Amino acid sequence: MKIQTWLNQSVEILKSVGIESARLDSLVLLEDVLGKTRDWLLAHGEETLSESELMNLNNKIAQRKSRTPLAYIIGSKEFYGRNFLVTEDVLVPRPESEDMITLLLRHSRPDRESSQKQSASGMQNILDPLVKQEDDKTLVILDIGTGSGILAVTAQLELPEMVVVATDISEAALAVAKKNATALNAPVQFYIADLLNIPPSIKPDIILANLPYVPDSLITSEEITKEPSIALFSDTNGLKHYELFWQQAALLPDKPKVIITESLESQHTTLAQQALGAGYKLKQTRTLAQLFVLNT
Repeated sequence: MKIQTWLNQSVEILKSVGIESARLDSLVLLEDVLGKTRDWLLAHGEETLSESELMNLNNKIAQRKSRTPLAYIIGSKEFYGRNFLVTEDVLVPRPESEDMITLLLRHSRPDRESSQKQSASGMQNILDPLVKQEDDKTLVILDIGTGSGILAVTAQLELPEMVVVATDISEAALAVAKKNATALNAPVQFYIADLLNIPPSIKPDIILANLPYVPDSLITSEEITKEPSIALFSDTNGLKHYELFWQQAALLPDKPKVIITESLESQHTTLAQQALGAGYKLKQTRTLAQLFVLNT
């Protein structure tokens, strides 16, 4: 079978089950199996697929037809310009989570994103007091519920002068995160832990908390039913994990100066109220991400 013929047939198969990205998904699978660029594929539609290639492609299309997320099928997903290993033990990285990294960089090293400098609007670098400490004080970033490790690894690579620690309640997820850290040469420290039940030796200056926040009844697509529910859903209102998190944050003997979260926009007001009760005020919002600072 020729590449173009397979592409046409696969697009129709995926469209028949309501997958709107049918053509894009089919092209991604072709790229993955054949190891060719998209430009090459589109220019060589008359090339004939080998029997093994065709079998492999048809198997992957069958998986996608059953609404298995594309990232699970090809085993990877891009995040912040880097490729990460993804398995069914972790959530598929979402592009909106990159906003957490944007807020982190903007407020810890604003010169790194010159195009996003806030000097014109009078935006204050909230980490100035931390950055200007003596040289032997290394800032610590803690990523809670790290999953595949996308936030922790990205933070470590973008801010190599800082120490990054990542935790998760799932040993299987931590195994994936460790592989990603190794593959990308990011010296992240990993621990198994539930929320802020962390070793007392870990005293974070910054916390990244992308916790489960989807209400139990909110099924936005069939694909998310294939992802680990423990990493997605959080009771009827979606805020059970964050409620417990802020309760724990309020009791920390050494409170971090900055906490960055992700949640539904409809949850932001409630989350800000929870944060205020823990001693943190909302500093900035970027789509789903919110940045809180210690209310001193």
